[in-house]
Order: sequence, then C-alpha cells, then structure tokens
Amino acid sequence: MWSSLFYIIIIYPCFVVSISRIYIGPEIYYRRYHEQIIGDGKSDEYGYMYGFRSGYEACFFPLYIHLMGDLSYGRTTYDGTQLYFEEGILVPCISHTDNRIWDLEGNIGYVFARKKESTLTFIPIIGPGYHAWFREGEKEDDYDEKYSWYYFLVGLKFDSFFYSSYRLGLSLKGQYTQNGYVEIIRLFAEDLTLSLNNDWQYSADLYASYFLNKTDVKLTLFYKNQDIGSSEQIETEGFKITTPLSKSNLIGICFELGYRF
Repeated sequence: MWSSLFYIIIIYPCFVVSISRIYIGPEIYYRRYHEQIIGDGKSDEYGYMYGFRSGYEACFFPLYIHLMGDLSYGRTTYDGTQLYFEEGILVPCISHTDNRIWDLEGNIGYVFARKKESTLTFIPIIGPGYHAWFREGEKEDDYDEKYSWYYFLVGLKFDSFFYSSYRLGLSLKGQYTQNGYVEIIRLFAEDLTLSLNNDWQYSADLYASYFLNKTDVKLTLFYKNQDIGSSEQIETEGFKITTPLSKSNLIGICFELGYRF
C-alpha cells in the first residue's frame, strides 16, 4: 500500500507535463569591475554590455527544469595602471577594453504548490553552471585576459499568477565557484595560466510576464554580485605575477519572447 501511495504522490506527477517553454531575447546591463586592493596597481572597469539570452524551461509537475545560455559584448572604460617592464614602474592609464562574457547554466527544482493550477508557487533549485569572460586591450602592446570557472548554485524561485494572463516572480541565487582559471595572453613570451581561489557569488531577478495563447513576453530586472577569487602567484622572467581579489557588479534589463508547448 505504501509503495503504491508513494508512486501516486511522488513518481506519477513527474511524468505529467504542465508546461514547456522556449525563449530568446535581448539584454542590456551596466557592469563595474574593480580590484579589491589598496594602493598602486589596482584597476577599475565600467560600461554597458549588450547581448541576448536563450533557454528552455519546463515543469513536469512537480519537477522544474531550466536550461539557459547567455552571451554579451561591450567596450568598457579601463581606469588603472600600466606596467613598464624596463623601468619597473606602474604608470596611470585610461583606455578601453573589448569584453565578451558568456554563461551556460542548468537548474532543477521541486515545485511546491497546492495543485498544478495553483496561482502561487515556491521552487527551490540547484544546478551547475559555467562562466567565461574574455577581456581584450585596444592597443597592439596590450595583453589580454580570459577568466573562466565552473560553479554550483542553490536558489529559490517565487511565482505568482493572477488574472490568468499575468505573472510576477522573484528568483534568488547563490553560487560557489570552482576550478577557476585566468589566462594572461601576450604579456610575456609564453602565455600564463593561473588558478583562482573559489568564492561565493549572488544574483537576483525580478520579472513580470504576460501570456497570450501559446506566446508570452517577459521583462526581467536583474542584479549580479560576482566576487572573483585571487589567483596563485608564480614567478616568470624575474617578475612575480598574480591577480588580486576582485569584484564585478552589474545591473540590467532583459526582454524575452517565449513560446509554450
């Protein structure tokens, strides 16, 4: 009897498809990156990034699945210092960098609701992700950097449906970075790869949706706080090379077009 009851309550609903959705849409956000050190040598970067995100989400009630990809590009202002090797000095420098950032992420969650048609849902989520940031200097003698790491996230989603065609929601996530690296390109004769310390990062999305038949539009305001761990220190060509603890903050807006099936 208990095994049959377990199948009816837990297993059977997982094969009932409540909704599937694919979406794509543009985004714009303001990003500020700054190194958390005191004194000479620190750098700040700031400016707008433009991109798009696309994904698939589904609810096999009570299971929730979300797969997402995000790609953005922007030229930002660099306000920092430049190292002159022959003199061994740091000189203030203001220039620009071209940035490409991409994310891949997967979530799985469990929907807490009184029934499939409930107007209020609460979804704890977990999942893996990958983040990469490529930064390219504008001058021929500038060096380039590529930051990348994997992460594991935990989060909560709150959704509220009303008037049958509208939805408001809030998503909160915390993610712990792992296996991070920074590649320093064209600084020395050979490119360098330094491992990064792990750190916590956080994000929040506030969104509103409107549904019309099988299509929908969604507007999302989002914020991310990304602590990037300092790197190991290595010595090459008589110089000790390391990257300091840094932080990236961004706030932006995304507009999505979705199709449900």
